[in-house]
Amino acid sequence: MSFIEVLIALAVLALAVTPLIGLVGSGVRGAGRADEVAYATDLAREEIEAIRNGRAEDLAEGTVTRVITRPVGGGEGGGGHALNGARYEVVREVTASLEAGGNTLWLVRVRVYRYPGPSQGNPGESLVSLGTYVYAGGV
Repeated sequence: MSFIEVLIALAVLALAVTPLIGLVGSGVRGAGRADEVAYATDLAREEIEAIRNGRAEDLAEGTVTRVITRPVGGGEGGGGHALNGARYEVVREVTASLEAGGNTLWLVRVRVYRYPGPSQGNPGESLVSLGTYVYAGGV
């Protein structure tokens, strides 16, 4: 093979391999995003369950924000996971949806953002948003 043929073969090989590198990179980013959304969904579900299992007196109209740090070694990815130590902002919004006879139907919305989120003046897109109704009497 001549020097020119070798250069042409290397150029063709580079053209063939370059798109594959992009696919591998996007697959890794996509898997990380899916894992992050799954973790955010778990945080939102835990918040809703805590509200459902809590006392009716704890329900109050307004917004409550907590910042959560993902534990190192947390999740199914193991200790070396790229999202370990990531911070999330869990925002709970409670509004009285319907009141009748001393009973209240509360609308509870929970959104999870990457930190810094809305409380830090960064109104980014939420990773997940869940909502539910909670019925409480005598509130």
